[in-house]
Formats: sequence, structure tokens, C-alpha cells
Amino acid sequence: MSIIDKAMKKLQDNKSGSVAKRITPKIRTTKYKEKIANSYNNECKLHIDRKQLISAGLSISAADGSLTVDNAFRRIKRPILANAFGKESALVENGNIVMVCSSLPGEGKTFNAINLSMSIAIELDKTVLLVDADLPRRNTSNLFGLEEEAGLTNVLVGEKNLTDVIVSTDLQDFKIIPAGTKHHHGTELLASDKMFNLITELASRYKDRIIIFDTPPLLITSEAQVLAGLAGQVVLVVEADRTLKHDVEDAVEMLDSSKPIGLVLNKTQTNSGSDYYGDSAYGAY
Repeated sequence: MSIIDKAMKKLQDNKSGSVAKRITPKIRTTKYKEKIANSYNNECKLHIDRKQLISAGLSISAADGSLTVDNAFRRIKRPILANAFGKESALVENGNIVMVCSSLPGEGKTFNAINLSMSIAIELDKTVLLVDADLPRRNTSNLFGLEEEAGLTNVLVGEKNLTDVIVSTDLQDFKIIPAGTKHHHGTELLASDKMFNLITELASRYKDRIIIFDTPPLLITSEAQVLAGLAGQVVLVVEADRTLKHDVEDAVEMLDSSKPIGLVLNKTQTNSGSDYYGDSAYGAY
């Protein structure tokens, strides 16, 4: 049984006859303006409001107020880290470049990209760089209050260097590249030679980092398929009780089957009936 069949079976098992309630996460953060002194220098860092982060469902608070990670994301990240840094990593080209996508909009890919990034940064000694490559929607940039900051598009058009647009945060080992200035050929930039060169640079320059791309839905723009060809690994987010099986299959057909492809069944219901993101039927397709 394929991972899609397993996920769809799980979807049917969870289904109660009604469509799961849509949840839209919100993060309130300060703008990237505040100067925060650290032990090295006065570095400008993005302050992330932990309480808002937790209330948005983007992480879980431990008793001491620290951030911990839901078990679902522990399960998701293990094979990703193994493909990037484990014994089989030599077989996965650009294994530290991970694309998080969906078939269609609204399935929760941005939520999963953020939570996956934070789960790795919080629990492991790996720096995570989250890249907002969904240029039409820019949800990652908007959620973190970075919609006005220079970012990916500015690098692709030659206005900024890569290091100029990496936003450090006060969450250790978690960094962000915003979408950048809106550009009338934004989606086309994602399929350009400059994007290929940028991903090649990221993969080689930051071999010890996980770089996670929040990308456009596969069935909406052809550029998403190009990005999938550049990434070493792909995580496909599927919304429970909403995404049609043939849409998932069409999306998977657009991907390179020789690469590790993981599927996350998202927005399932707990036994108590409450909805939450991240419950997963995850594995190689």
C-alpha cells in the first residue's frame, strides 16, 4: 500500500461525516527593528512572541515555559534529518534542501514548514533557515511581520546578497529569508537560473544547516515543480477531509520519484474532537 493509500485510509478512519473546521494560525511578532544585545555584538534580531507562538498552535509549552515539540513533528523530522545528515545522505543530492508544498492552497503547508523548522531548531544543534518562496501569498513573511523586508526576490534580481536578507531571530538556531519586495515576474523568478544558482549556493555553503522552502502549491504554478526538481527532499502536505485523492496523485506525478518524498496528513481530529495541525501519515512514496 502506498503512502497516499495509507493516508487516505487514515483520512477515512478519522472522518465523521463533516468537513474539519478550518484553522488559520496567527503569529504576532515585533517588526524586525528591535536591537537585542547578545554576548557577541549588538545584532538586530527578530523578536518572536513565545506566548503568541504557543497560542497559535505553532509549538507546545513545557511546564518551565520553554518551547517543546509535538510528537507528530518528531516523527516528521526524523527521516528528513536522516536523508540530510545520516548514513544515506550521500545518496541524496542537496539533502539539506527541503521543499514543503501542497497540491492546492489552504492545506497547511506554511504551518507545517514553520513548525518543522522550529522543531529542528529547538531540539537539535542544527541551524534551520526557513525561506518564504511562496511569492504570490507570502504567508510566512506576513506571519512574522516581515512583509516589508528585503528577501528572496531582492536576491534573485541582484539587489541584495544572500547574507543581506537572512533574518536572525531570538529563537536560537532559527533564521528566516522573507519573500522580499513584490515583483511583477515573481513566480517566474522561482524557475530562473538565478534560483538554481541560489539553491546550489545554499546547499554547498550551508551544508550543516537544514534549509526549508515554503513554496507555492504544485497544482497552481508550474514554478513549484521546478523548485521540487532543485530540492533534495519534498514534504507534501495533504489536508484531511478536503484534499481529493486524485489531486494528491497529480501532485506526486509532478515530483521526481527518485527523491525522498514525504506526505503529511494535516488537520486531523483528536479523539476529543478538537482539530489540530500536524498529525501525520508520513513516509516515502
